[in-house]
Amino acid sequence: MKYTLTMKKHSLLSFLFFHLFFVGPIGSHAQTSTLDSLENELKTSQQKDTTTINLLNRIALMVYQQDIEKTIQYAEKAKALSDSLNYPKGKAKYIYLQGIVRVVRSDFDQAISAFKQAYEAYQTIDGVSKADMILCFQAIAVASFYKNDYQQAANYARQTIALFEAIGDRSGVANTRNTLAVAYKTMGAYDSSLIEYRKALVLFEQMGNESGVSQCLNNMGILYEENGDHSRALENYMKSLTIGEKRGDRGGIANVSTNIGNVYLKLKNYDEALVFYKKGLKFQEDQQDRRGIARAKANIGSLYIGMNKYDSATSYLQQSLEESQQIGDKRLLAGNYINLADIQLINENYEKSRAYYELALSSAMEIENRREMAFAYLGIAKSYFPQKEYKRALEHAYRCEEITRKSQLKEIQMENDELLSKIHYAMGNYKQAHDRYTSFKLISDSLFNEKNVRKITQLEYQYKYEKELDEAAQKELVLTNQVAIKDRDLAESAKQRLFILIAFLILTIVLLVGFFRQKLSRSQSEKELALVEQKLLRSQMTPHFLFNSLSVLQGIILNKEHEKSIRYLSNFSRLLRLTLENSREKTVTLNNELIAIEKYLEVQNLNADFPLTYRITVEGVPDKAVLKIPPMMIQPFVENAVEHGFGEEEKEKELTIAFRMEKEKLTCTIMDNGKGIDSIQVKAEENKKSLSTTITRERLVLLAKEFKVPTDLNIKDRKSVGEKGTMVMLTLPYKTT
Repeated sequence: MKYTLTMKKHSLLSFLFFHLFFVGPIGSHAQTSTLDSLENELKTSQQKDTTTINLLNRIALMVYQQDIEKTIQYAEKAKALSDSLNYPKGKAKYIYLQGIVRVVRSDFDQAISAFKQAYEAYQTIDGVSKADMILCFQAIAVASFYKNDYQQAANYARQTIALFEAIGDRSGVANTRNTLAVAYKTMGAYDSSLIEYRKALVLFEQMGNESGVSQCLNNMGILYEENGDHSRALENYMKSLTIGEKRGDRGGIANVSTNIGNVYLKLKNYDEALVFYKKGLKFQEDQQDRRGIARAKANIGSLYIGMNKYDSATSYLQQSLEESQQIGDKRLLAGNYINLADIQLINENYEKSRAYYELALSSAMEIENRREMAFAYLGIAKSYFPQKEYKRALEHAYRCEEITRKSQLKEIQMENDELLSKIHYAMGNYKQAHDRYTSFKLISDSLFNEKNVRKITQLEYQYKYEKELDEAAQKELVLTNQVAIKDRDLAESAKQRLFILIAFLILTIVLLVGFFRQKLSRSQSEKELALVEQKLLRSQMTPHFLFNSLSVLQGIILNKEHEKSIRYLSNFSRLLRLTLENSREKTVTLNNELIAIEKYLEVQNLNADFPLTYRITVEGVPDKAVLKIPPMMIQPFVENAVEHGFGEEEKEKELTIAFRMEKEKLTCTIMDNGKGIDSIQVKAEENKKSLSTTITRERLVLLAKEFKVPTDLNIKDRKSVGEKGTMVMLTLPYKTT
């Protein structure tokens, strides 16, 4: 049996996407005034003095995350007034604001130069506040991070924290700890990064700084996600997005939307991922954020790889590649090379894919980015494996492992373990292959267990539902305010109109509550269906069947029946793969379902003393490759027939599986010539009711609502018609598109 690496089906991690951090709001320290109050103060001020200059600069600094064009406008007004009054502090602040504009426009060298000039200008001014000078250090730390100089970013961040602590500026400390945490994370120091995030989050919460809380939640979400904790990651992202939408923070919404898209991409929910990615791209384009635009396009390219739309993926990735080369973003450059390499690998252009991986590795090494280095080594190993250059593949896989274990990159480690298992198997190192596969399964189970999936579903629903309720509450508040205003102006004779308006408001609220309750009921029904389907998956390929199959295989091997053991293992592995692939889809083609059933029966027959004679027929179905049904509807009853339907010494065992389409109604009849359901149920009552039958009944009830078609399940003993055995009759839901 050949153990090959299939490249046409993309694994969960073989494409690389990019998270968008809040590295830290540049220039944010103790600010108590709101933007509205400052703008109102500016409108009422008639003076052209230093107070007005400081007011203009404060507003310019507060709006750069929402609208960089407004920052430029306010800064230019402040500069003109500073020049006319020869106000040194105003001139220094203008240089500083120019640095911020350069950061947003991804011109990081010019940004750092501007911040250093501003610092030097402040030093020449008597009576300037220490906070203004410290902010220059903080800004250099942020710009250095974006420039991919993470060590310099960490050094400036630590200096800035010490200086802010010396003057008791908690806001400055919190913002800079966030910056330091991002730098630590990018360098692979995850524990240190999480400590800094938590310290920053506590300070932001104590100060009631919603912007800071939102930034920390987003960044902690990235950290959790890269360590495989998807439910906790999504929980942090959703909280951050809610705050961003409440504040109207366009840059924040763009970043968090992109990161939520990344989670959905990992979970292969491509439609939802694309919605969030495009939402993020639109906001980045509104901000003219070249770095954000480039990363958003890279993520959309990654998404199209997962959807097997390689031309679209290549188009977006090439656009992102050109942009990343222009702005000098080495990490993004490495990621784009990796994704382009993956496309070549899928298309079996191994030499070209390896060339891209080597370029990615070179870029990642320049900035010492371990995550991209690990992806590159893994990709190189994958490119050697199909060419049977196993030693080279092994060499690069071990280099990947060294990085993933040191940096706790569990998801990449999982994929690398799977590849190592295949390499060792191909080289005849069966024990190492088994050990690696066991490691792969342990990590996979810990990352994608049922609890995580249920938690993610719950968080998604909670966010959407609470958002709609919040919008309804805001509408109610607006209407209530309108009523209150009208009430003050109404004369005594017009009060009846007010009562009518109030009654209409109450009716609207009642209707809204009914609408949301209906949505909640529908969502609970969908959740119930998901849970029932998960229970079904656990009941398929039962531990009893797996144990028996492996025991049979062990006996064949011990009997030195080499050819038979290879044939048995080949069929068993194909069956297992088919079952897992089908179980992940909401619907599968009838053809795929039939193949899975036939493989199951072949495995059962391989070592049976008295093989089962089976026949599968399909009538009235125009195209088995087009008709789709929910997966795993037939297999439980086939397994019941094989496992329980016949006596141990029964020799002439027969099983018939017949599909029939008549009058747009799809039925399946499963019939055996065994003991009959009545005799089986006598023993079943002594133990427990068939789990698979109960689950299938539950599924049919729920699927009937979803597909809007009638379904049915009827099981009877054939002795009622003078024959021997059991007959199962299913009316199945189906789709043709």
